[in-house]
Amino acid sequence: DFKLDRTMAKNSVSDCGGSVIYVRQHFVVHDIVQGPDSVGVSLECDMGKVMIVCVYRSPSLNEKQDTKLLNFMRDIFQDDTCIAKFCYGDFNLSHVSWVSGTIMNSP
Repeated sequence: DFKLDRTMAKNSVSDCGGSVIYVRQHFVVHDIVQGPDSVGVSLECDMGKVMIVCVYRSPSLNEKQDTKLLNFMRDIFQDDTCIAKFCYGDFNLSHVSWVSGTIMNSP
């Protein structure tokens, strides 16, 4: 069992947000990693070892905080021992058209 609360989150980049991943007890968890308002786990499932990352990106991040979050995500996904990697969360990217894959002008 593990628990990661905001009060324990030394890598927080904002005063709000955060993330959580719940893992059923029958899964074997290999690693737990903590990033800026993010958490990731690698666990064993029927397919093999997979990485799951949950991210909260505050819409008020400055460039330095954005870079810290991007570096965390880049580093965590370089783990080549996982056969699959999943990243989900609230990225607060309202200017991105997820259908066309383009960035629209901000208002």
